[in-house]
Amino acid sequence: MLETVSSVLLIAAGVVLALFIAVYAGYVTLFPLARTLLGGLQVLREHAEQRATASERDYVLIPDPQLGLTMADGGDRVDDEEKRPEGDQ
Repeated sequence: MLETVSSVLLIAAGVVLALFIAVYAGYVTLFPLARTLLGGLQVLREHAEQRATASERDYVLIPDPQLGLTMADGGDRVDDEEKRPEGDQ
């Protein structure tokens, strides 16, 4: 009888420990995953709202002819004012 009771207690302790480990493993895995998914959905919603409120006019770039070409455009290098000769303004 004593062997049966000790076996039942040992099995019950093992089941409780296994359930605790399973619950903890699920929490460690699913909680960050849920936070990541919900945060991603929130970012997507906010991005969609910003795109819906912005019009195409807000993003039109008008070239300014007074600026000229930069080196990236194949134009001349712009010298600093310190390096220019004094008579050349």
